[in-house]
Amino acid sequence: KRLSGCFSCVRYIYNDKNLGYAGGCNAGIRAASGQYIFILNNDIEVDADCIAPLVEVCENDPSIAMAQPKILSLLEKNRFEYAGAAGGLIDIWGYPFARGRLFGDVEFDNGQYNDSCEIFWASGAALFARERLFDEVGFFDEYFFAYMEEIDLAWRMHLRGYKIVYIPTIKVYHVGSHNIDRRDTFHLYLN
Repeated sequence: KRLSGCFSCVRYIYNDKNLGYAGGCNAGIRAASGQYIFILNNDIEVDADCIAPLVEVCENDPSIAMAQPKILSLLEKNRFEYAGAAGGLIDIWGYPFARGRLFGDVEFDNGQYNDSCEIFWASGAALFARERLFDEVGFFDEYFFAYMEEIDLAWRMHLRGYKIVYIPTIKVYHVGSHNIDRRDTFHLYLN
């Protein structure tokens, strides 16, 4: 249904139950129309004019499936945020980490990751993707419910020959662990 007032262009999708992050995103993606999907967590603040540069990067290289902006902390805007920071990587044992964050240690942004580069996974906190690829590669695997679903999706994108990139000139600010505390056992279980 449509919201009224200043948000009349927003379409609200109601789900009968909690579908988790993966299921909620899938419902939104299926209802969306357009060439690109920009998934944002509800605790994200974006820079003005962030969408046009993301589109431009993807339009210039058809092999790019997903792009991630620089993710900084909303509470400390000169520090990376835990969820994705400056782009996600994965080690030889399949353990995910991010540039600007290793385990619980999150770095200050001193320009050390101001290089656009290929990454292994883009954070689901702020994930820009080509809409058509969800039909080709598949949607978020709802088995994951929350956490790691974007890494699974990225892995499938790579297996199809697509690239995922980090774009440092676009910034978003994230509160992080807004719904589940990182020390919570349910959080640990989902990870």
